[in-house]
Amino acid sequence: MESAIDQKQPCNGVFSFDPTDGFDGLSELREEMRKEVTVLRGGQALFEELEILVECLSNVRSRSGKFYRFNGLVVAYTTGYLTETDVFRMVELFVSTPFRRIGIGDELLGEMLDVSRSLGAISLETVVLPGDAASKSLLEGYGLKARALVMSRQTLR
Repeated sequence: MESAIDQKQPCNGVFSFDPTDGFDGLSELREEMRKEVTVLRGGQALFEELEILVECLSNVRSRSGKFYRFNGLVVAYTTGYLTETDVFRMVELFVSTPFRRIGIGDELLGEMLDVSRSLGAISLETVVLPGDAASKSLLEGYGLKARALVMSRQTLR
């Protein structure tokens, strides 16, 4: 069975994948994201929720994944799904550190906005950690606005 991505193919750009199938290199990118996110305030809890959401994607009919290949390497990806209330929820958007600030995140976010429009979504939502100014700036550049700050505490047993 062929991989969803041929790592040797030297073309650049955005490609689609099914988030439930994944692709070669996804686990490495997700691990890089985990290491980066879990040291940030709220990052461990967010990553634990993210893992649950990713597992639940198989139960969602309208899901989408995009990855970015740069000189034959997969360096970024994003996943999302359409909720029953017609909100497109972008679950993940990650660009490997050496490939940031060259427009790859912009391109993937634009792709997910296109996907959300094509599915008839009324809005696109995602989560950003407190203090993640770069992600917040990227999202605000596409018209997303912060509308809630979620605060939580683990249940005491």
